[in-house]
Amino acid sequence: MSNQTERRRFERFALVPGYTAIAVRRRGEQGPWHLGHAYDVSEGGVRFDLDTSFEPGAIVEIKIDLPRSSVHSGFDADLAGTDDAPVGATARVIWCDQEGSCDTRLGVEIAAFADESDRSRLVRHLTGGRFQRAA
Repeated sequence: MSNQTERRRFERFALVPGYTAIAVRRRGEQGPWHLGHAYDVSEGGVRFDLDTSFEPGAIVEIKIDLPRSSVHSGFDADLAGTDDAPVGATARVIWCDQEGSCDTRLGVEIAAFADESDRSRLVRHLTGGRFQRAA
């Protein structure tokens, strides 16, 4: 039996690698989004891969294309409020690990959702029985 105490406030859920698109950019930037794939998610954070890195402490905007959503939605802001819209949030980079020559794995803590409907949609997807709890 482990004496480790769970530090997370929210339960994490595993996602199918390569099938949950995420778009990330530094908060306040108007440039292109960096695209990657999420591996697990909770109401409080996300673990994902990108082809670029951000230093720990960086504040970023994220958009998660939920598995039920179209991966090719283009993260279109016009979809806001619909069930197929990506979940938008502002997050803080907690850690960043370079893996090999191209992929970077990151963990972010969600600071605020773009809208309450984003948080509600994420919670509804996670608790709907479609995802396994992550270790």
